[in-house]
Amino acid sequence: MLLKLVRTTFYSVQSLVNAVTVQVAIQNCSKMAPMTDHVIIGITAFICALVFAITSSFAVFQMVDKVNDKLPEERKFSHLWWYWSKYERLFAEYRRLYPDGGRLRRFRVLTALLFVCFLVSAWGLGFFPFR
Repeated sequence: MLLKLVRTTFYSVQSLVNAVTVQVAIQNCSKMAPMTDHVIIGITAFICALVFAITSSFAVFQMVDKVNDKLPEERKFSHLWWYWSKYERLFAEYRRLYPDGGRLRRFRVLTALLFVCFLVSAWGLGFFPFR
């Protein structure tokens, strides 16, 4: 009888300890910063912006290859060291050589989507004060 009482008491204490441990774990998790919808949207938009950035770079590389095929050696574009006036010269040459080419439009759409995704990402990750 005493052994049964000790066993029952032990199991009751063990259950109580397990319940307290679970309760403490739940409270500790609730103190952690929850991943809100804004953060999830921000991370997703950032990943989309990276994809658009890489895709727009490939669109520029395709334009460079197409334009370089028709230009003389001294006027060809290098794939490295891009700056604004070099982009403008590439776009002008591309429009001159390929008036119906869609790569320039694709680049502009991808660039616009890139900036929109970066703005959404900045909003979602809390860089703007309003929520």
